Amino acid sequence: MNSEIFLMIDSYVDGELDRNEEEILFEQLASNPEARNYLRKVNVLNNQLKLSAAEFPPHLERDITNSISRRTASPLSYKARFAGYISAGISTILLIISLFLLLRISGYRDEINVVLKQVQKQNSMIEALYNSYPAAEVHAQFSNEIIVKSNI
Repeated sequence: MNSEIFLMIDSYVDGELDRNEEEILFEQLASNPEARNYLRKVNVLNNQLKLSAAEFPPHLERDITNSISRRTASPLSYKARFAGYISAGISTILLIISLFLLLRISGYRDEINVVLKQVQKQNSMIEALYNSYPAAEVHAQFSNEIIVKSNI
């Protein structure tokens, strides 16, 4: 029960408690001195936080920006420049290879489309030939005929 009232006090201080729960909280505060003491401590802490929150002076940001701009970049070493040139060269080579492969793939795609059209044309011709044949005729031939004669 104590932890619930402390959570309600925290919610009240944060402004998250609705009216019905506030009434319940104040009823419990009237009968619980430990909760009242906790509420006082939380209020003191909240007030101290509000007082200690000071804005930065406007010149501070300007001073920080000026100190950054005054610093000069150190020149790149030979190894760093060489690594940059190597990585740019490798990137260029990979770009050229990827463009070449892209063109090859598009060529293969065109060839596949041509072959697909030929297969579809052949399938339609096979279907037309299949439908042009006459219907099959079945002629039954009885090899073992049974003759039934009556002797009347």
